[in-house]
Amino acid sequence: MKISLYLFFTLLILVLLWLYRVILRQRKTRARQQQDFSEVFTIAAIITPSLAISMRYDWSAFEVTFQTEADRLYAKQHKLCDEFDSRIAAYYTPAFDPKMAISYRVEGVSDYIG
Repeated sequence: MKISLYLFFTLLILVLLWLYRVILRQRKTRARQQQDFSEVFTIAAIITPSLAISMRYDWSAFEVTFQTEADRLYAKQHKLCDEFDSRIAAYYTPAFDPKMAISYRVEGVSDYIG
């Protein structure tokens, strides 16, 4: 009886430590992704857009929201969106498609803008 309790608590502690490690890794990854976002989009030519990160079908999903259509067009024309796509793709396996996971929108416009 004592051995089974010891085994149970040992396994419980191992599982909790593993979960803690996973959570820490996820937070570090999110912080690096936020940093990548800031490095790409914080420039004087446009108002810095906002970034929302969520989960869809076990993959991270990113929504970049620009304040104006002009800012979105500037980012597209100057390859800022492509740079952000490639930086985010580097965190995942080749199965991750940044074109499916990252959406670029304009504030107040409800339609998807690719």
